Amino acid sequence: MILPGSIKKSDFQFNISLAGVFIMLNICVYLFTNVSFDSWPAKKDYQDFQNKGFNHAIAQMYLQTLDGYQKKELKYLETEKLAQLAIKDQFFWSKSVSFPFVGDALQIDSVKALLRQLKSDYQTSVQYQLGLGQAATSPWAWVTYQFTHFSFMHLFSNLIFIFMVVAYLEKKISLGWICCVYLLGGIGGGVSFLMFSHNNDLSVIGASGSVCALLSFLVVIKKNTMMPWTYFFAPIPGGYGEIYLPAFLIFPVYLVADFTSMLWEPTGVSSSIAHSAHIGGTLTGLCLGMLFLLHNFFRREATSHGILSDDDGLYELP
Repeated sequence: MILPGSIKKSDFQFNISLAGVFIMLNICVYLFTNVSFDSWPAKKDYQDFQNKGFNHAIAQMYLQTLDGYQKKELKYLETEKLAQLAIKDQFFWSKSVSFPFVGDALQIDSVKALLRQLKSDYQTSVQYQLGLGQAATSPWAWVTYQFTHFSFMHLFSNLIFIFMVVAYLEKKISLGWICCVYLLGGIGGGVSFLMFSHNNDLSVIGASGSVCALLSFLVVIKKNTMMPWTYFFAPIPGGYGEIYLPAFLIFPVYLVADFTSMLWEPTGVSSSIAHSAHIGGTLTGLCLGMLFLLHNFFRREATSHGILSDDDGLYELP
């Protein structure tokens, strides 16, 4: 594993930093939502579909509700993948109430009961209340979804990048720029998600869009600059450390995967990762990075001509 940025003992000393603020906000929201609620809609209901062997039944029921084009496109999917797609489809939940299904009546009634429970649990879940989806819940959802996570590993993977990248950036540029990249990157990721998602898709949650914005922003402002990367193979001497590599390697190592995944499997059938939100965050970070360089250029020109005074700490002036 290799991550952009460096981890030093000084980074863990008690001091107020923007990286620490972002981490604490994400942790606090995670603890509150997972202690008080379920971040994942009807986790138990989903497990019931698996445990009771309803995959085949729900897949066949789902195919019956699709129109000709959709049925032709999806009927060759594996039963398990088709069942996963059905469980994520809010329209299917509603259709199942009155649709005249053909098949084992007892099994159909059991699936319908689980879908009714799934719909009820989802609409009272944190993912629906704080997440960002086609159904309007609150204008604050554009921000709250960026700090809400599905599981500990979902949270942990995002926090690693937030800590590494923000801790590096806050030594180089103003805190205002970093906050803008994080928040606007999340909003850009949300816009992209809504553009590519369907009305039946579940709401998106997670800081991944913001993380992608931070990564692409760093690529733009540093480009070929050699920067520290932390590598970790094993907790033994020589199994971890720090090396210097160009910043542009962030793009092929981390960001290209989202573009290829979006093209390879746009429906996201076998994955719960919102690749479209990652792409939106990446593009937002790229635009903000170019805006930062342009702003820096004009400020540097104004400073060299004596129009402005050099204000250290606000902008990185090479």
